[in-house]
Amino acid sequence: MQDGREALERAQACETRLARHKALEDESKQLKADLRAIEKKQDELVAAAREKIDPDEARRVIIDRLHRLLVQTYESYLRANQRACLVALENLHAKYAVTAEDIEQRRDAAIAKLKGFLGELGYV
Repeated sequence: MQDGREALERAQACETRLARHKALEDESKQLKADLRAIEKKQDELVAAAREKIDPDEARRVIIDRLHRLLVQTYESYLRANQRACLVALENLHAKYAVTAEDIEQRRDAAIAKLKGFLGELGYV
């Protein structure tokens, strides 16, 4: 008796899942049909827009678009090169930067050393 009840519950669960699957399948088919209709409408709108535009205006729009694309590409390369130059300058600064105080300390140390040598030689 318990086995029959379990089998009935499993069958009902399978039917529920099957109904949900069927509903999802139907929704998928409807969405695909809607997508095809939208694409067709888009093609019709594009064709209508093409009919309204004369060749000179189309040429101007295309040239403007290509000009914007060219300027954007140029600016992106320019920014990349500017960043590379900035990094190179920062590396050079970090490597070779010396403060005036450091130079004066080295000078004073060299003067003291030179005075020591001159003193040993009897010139001071």
